[in-house]
Amino acid sequence: MNDCRYTDFLNFALKQILETANFYAQQAKMCTNHDKKLYLYYLAGKKRVQFVQVQLDAKKQTTISNEEIEKLANTSNFHPIASTTLKEIRTYAKEKAQKDLKLFSYLSTLEEDPETKKLLLSLSRQAKQYLKDVSGGYSSFRSEKGPYHHKCSILAKLSATPEVKCYA
Repeated sequence: MNDCRYTDFLNFALKQILETANFYAQQAKMCTNHDKKLYLYYLAGKKRVQFVQVQLDAKKQTTISNEEIEKLANTSNFHPIASTTLKEIRTYAKEKAQKDLKLFSYLSTLEEDPETKKLLLSLSRQAKQYLKDVSGGYSSFRSEKGPYHHKCSILAKLSATPEVKCYA
């Protein structure tokens, strides 16, 4: 196994995932629309799950700490999306996920080291799953029949006061 290449790809992927998670969380904090805020936090949460999954799947531990990765994660090169529509946020997230999928898929076809190739294929699968999460999550946030609106209606029925606001 080429430890140096494996570690470089692992660290690169972890940095990219964390940058994206931080960006979505940062945009959610700036967002005033409740549904958009929830969707951005949803996207950030899914990226953080992906971050943990990549670490668990890795055969070799990363050579830099999570704190160092956090310091390296730079969200300044992202286009602000907090003031855009929910559909535009979804489009942005989808395009970013597609780029990640293409990158890791392409790199896996070039890689000769079996362990590094497995890592890149795993990163491709993670990117593909995130792409599904982006679209599935968007549908849930748009639909009044989606799970988030459904939770609100149940809480409102259970409440003694009809003007209950739900932030589920």
